[in-house]
Amino acid sequence: MCLTRYDEKFFDCRKSQIIAYLDSNRVPVIPLFYNSYQSTAEIYRQIFIENKSKWKYSEPSFSDDDLLRKGITPVRASFPDFSQASDCLKELLARRKLVFVWGDEYYLPYRKEAFHVIHSTHSFVVTDYDGENQAYYVEDWDGLYGYLPAAHVEAAFDSLSGQMRKLLYLELNDEKMRENKQEDLALFRQWLQTFEDDYIFYDRVLLDMRDYEENRLISMDHGFRLIAASRHVFSKFLHYIDDAPEEADLLIRNHQLANHIATIVRRYMIARQIDWDGAASKIRQLREQEADFMRKLKRRYA
Repeated sequence: MCLTRYDEKFFDCRKSQIIAYLDSNRVPVIPLFYNSYQSTAEIYRQIFIENKSKWKYSEPSFSDDDLLRKGITPVRASFPDFSQASDCLKELLARRKLVFVWGDEYYLPYRKEAFHVIHSTHSFVVTDYDGENQAYYVEDWDGLYGYLPAAHVEAAFDSLSGQMRKLLYLELNDEKMRENKQEDLALFRQWLQTFEDDYIFYDRVLLDMRDYEENRLISMDHGFRLIAASRHVFSKFLHYIDDAPEEADLLIRNHQLANHIATIVRRYMIARQIDWDGAASKIRQLREQEADFMRKLKRRYA
């Protein structure tokens, strides 16, 4: 098996890997996108106030409860250190299980920007063990498809806090994986009824963007890319529950406009040239389109 990225660079590394694994096993993942649409208020809170990167953004999709109702059982095992985790890992690999492992990028040489520079938690997938060379086969589209010496895996694992020293694998129950669109639609309607957004992201960016320093411009870029990716992923769910509704087409237009704004911001960070009035006009347009989309979505489904 060779995992390839399935999602639109919206989910964090662990969820992206889970989605790719499920998709490679022909498990329908789109029904689990029902709550992937993110409010701009939440994006603003995490990206601007908590100063997270888009890769560390936290959202509620693919919860254990959602996986379980689709016949997917997450199995986790915690260990005080890698010396005690390694036997379990080797046993799982011998059973041909794909294992998800957390590690500190500081000790992962293929994560070149972080290796011996930044301490940051990252998920990678282990699929095999070479006992002769004492190396694990790692599948990670963020830098490696190949064998990694066990010493690096051990150092990366042991560098994390105790609560992150876990191995995860998934048990798939084929009998419970039948499509249940009625249940998926009911969960989506329940989510939609409680969804709120005050569009503060757009309002605050419009107010402050001309005065942003480099770190705020990066947040602005990450925020718009999260908006774009969230809308693209969620559009797949809308197509799943309804045959090409008008709302899905509106959503794709919002996805494209958010990506366009992010590109304008990125170009400014590189070339220091920007049409501020033009950028502001596009942001106001996106704010209006977003509000219009949600009104129509609630009118149709809520």
